[in-house]
Amino acid sequence: MGISPKKTHELIDGTASIIVGSYGGGRVISFADNPAFRAFWFGTNKLLMNAVFFGDTISGAASN
Repeated sequence: MGISPKKTHELIDGTASIIVGSYGGGRVISFADNPAFRAFWFGTNKLLMNAVFFGDTISGAASN
């Protein structure tokens, strides 16, 4: 089985939903959840597309 939704909520409570990290000479943008899950939440698709198309504009210092 998996972790219950209540337990999952407790685990991620107070944490960031989007994190920027460094990998080699680039950056990795990590989401806590799938922003394009079944195209259900339309607002999160914008977050994903911004990460894809404008990720290179994020300062390298943001990942430190």
